[in-house]
Amino acid sequence: MDRVHDLVEGRLDAEGAAALAAAAAADPDLAALLEAYRDVHTATSGAEVEPPPCRVTFADVERRIDRTIDWTGPAGLLRRLPVRLAAAAVLVAGVGLAWSAAHTSVGPAEPVIDPVVHLTAIPAEHQVLAETGIEDMASTLAAFRPVVDGQPGWLSDFDGGLAIARATGRPVLLFIYHPTCPACVQLRSDSFPDEEVLGLLGEFVPVHVDITVASEKVGSLTQQGWPFLGAFAPDGTQLAAFPGFLSSEQLQTNLRDAVEKAELGGAVPWTRARALAARLDVGVAAFDGGELGKAYREYAALVTDDADGAFGAAASRGMIAIGAAARVSLMEARELSTEAAAARLDDDAARFADTPFAADLSAVREALRTSGRFPQLDPPLSEGR
Repeated sequence: MDRVHDLVEGRLDAEGAAALAAAAAADPDLAALLEAYRDVHTATSGAEVEPPPCRVTFADVERRIDRTIDWTGPAGLLRRLPVRLAAAAVLVAGVGLAWSAAHTSVGPAEPVIDPVVHLTAIPAEHQVLAETGIEDMASTLAAFRPVVDGQPGWLSDFDGGLAIARATGRPVLLFIYHPTCPACVQLRSDSFPDEEVLGLLGEFVPVHVDITVASEKVGSLTQQGWPFLGAFAPDGTQLAAFPGFLSSEQLQTNLRDAVEKAELGGAVPWTRARALAARLDVGVAAFDGGELGKAYREYAALVTDDADGAFGAAASRGMIAIGAAARVSLMEARELSTEAAAARLDDDAARFADTPFAADLSAVREALRTSGRFPQLDPPLSEGR
């Protein structure tokens, strides 16, 4: 049988091949075995995996069959042919099973590849937004008037006044007083109500601060004189100081000088400033209330209408803040279990509806549900929050 195998595999030398061919011509059983082996070899020769070597020879199989059959007598000779063929069949079947096992064996597991979601709107990097204060003062500015009922429309917060000054391009008029100070009372009753003075106050953001509650920084200004009156640029730089009691005429002169120093060429008219502030306030309130789609729409419209102004810049920061919130939502979701992350992303997709960030959140949610794993993000998110 080994020579039959070597012949079919092409490994038998010419002399051995000739001898086996002569034996097959004289022995019909051997010829049948050779033909059967060639058929099996042809059927299995396309295997990509080499079958393992067979440790059982044809002679082994035939000897085991011999021990179970009585070969004596004339009938034994007749049994010889089918038994030899059976031995060949058993051996060929064993080779076939070995080849099948090798051919269908399980190889190394394919590597698990996480899905990838390409982010189109959510920023990859943490963005630090500069605080300007106008967002916090939007509701105040929306209703602000520098003159109310024949008196200055005083604000009581110096920093808030500076924020409005930056948004409108005007200087701040700061008055530091004490409620019982005689000079302060006379300024309120005689000097400030003057028609000319009130006309000039329209160029300022008027702020008064009670010395009893003033910050150390503001209170220190009284070292220049009492009661303190002074003008400040939007960035907080002091333009002028004119402390003490002033008549209406003296006050007019000092206010005119301060306006000239402030160079108010780009001041935003109060009517427009109030309208823009009201729109910014709507966006801020919507953002604080979780209505992110509404906030984004208000901010986007304001950016268009005040592209180069302080209100448009504040609205642009609001849009960036919404994107930053979406980024944080993704970072928090990927720390959760698959089920919890899917539920979180469902909520976030609804919360960020009508913003550009909703599409990114929905794509991540779908990838998570399809694969059962949180997807890789492209670009990846940095760790800052």
